[in-house]
Amino acid sequence: MNTLSKGLIASLPVLFITACGGGGGGSEGTNDNTANAGSVISLPATTQNSEASSGHNTSQLNFNTNITVDSSDHSVYGTTKIYNYSNPQKGLFIDHKDKIELFADGKKVTLTEDFSINFGTSYSYTLPNNASSYEFRYTRNDEFVSEGSLDSLPQTFGASGTVNGEEVSITLDKSANHTYEYILESLICKYNVDDITALAKHIDSRDGEGMLTDDYHKNIALLFDTNIDDLKTEFSTCSVEVFFSSKSESINTDLSSKNISIFATSTQIIEVELF
Repeated sequence: MNTLSKGLIASLPVLFITACGGGGGGSEGTNDNTANAGSVISLPATTQNSEASSGHNTSQLNFNTNITVDSSDHSVYGTTKIYNYSNPQKGLFIDHKDKIELFADGKKVTLTEDFSINFGTSYSYTLPNNASSYEFRYTRNDEFVSEGSLDSLPQTFGASGTVNGEEVSITLDKSANHTYEYILESLICKYNVDDITALAKHIDSRDGEGMLTDDYHKNIALLFDTNIDDLKTEFSTCSVEVFFSSKSESINTDLSSKNISIFATSTQIIEVELF
């Protein structure tokens, strides 16, 4: 279940990076990375390769990390990339004597290098969900450039949904000191249960418009410009999928300077069958 939305959500970390891309230092007790901490370290480029981190002065680079806690299976995965502020979409290859290192409770985390034509190089990894410290470090020629740490991660959360006429309601199992929002809403229909998807409408939320102060309540007709009776005349099955994200307000974040940014969220996908 949820396979269609999960495929789309694979691209969402890129959106998070873009939205948060300016970086910035952090302040204790927040996950917003808003307050500048120390001075930015300026070390000259060590190569002429503009596709690599070594081809840029360190003061022009941002060390960006996004961590996701998957509420469906309690797994934790992260993506880290270094980019030049002039092109935040394009991750730089880390080469020469540049190095990024990650530690969970002091134990070094194994990184996997990923590359795409459109988004450049990034580094992915899995993390334990119960560590008391997560540390991130960037060095050049073994000289300190920037570092950051978190003392915890957002809590996982459950969700359940119901349908009443044209109204879809989803209740979240919320934790204290967490904020919740919906990021993606999808209408998915099939002619037959075993068929591939015949209709898929997706609505992205931007700039905090999906922030929840209560549970989720939406009208199908208003949301997707259709109604259940019309859908029933054409399809054998339809459902609504909603992708939720949560942030913790009690994470202590320690960042060395404004050119390192760390964002941690927990996520949940809930599917509500219309018919």
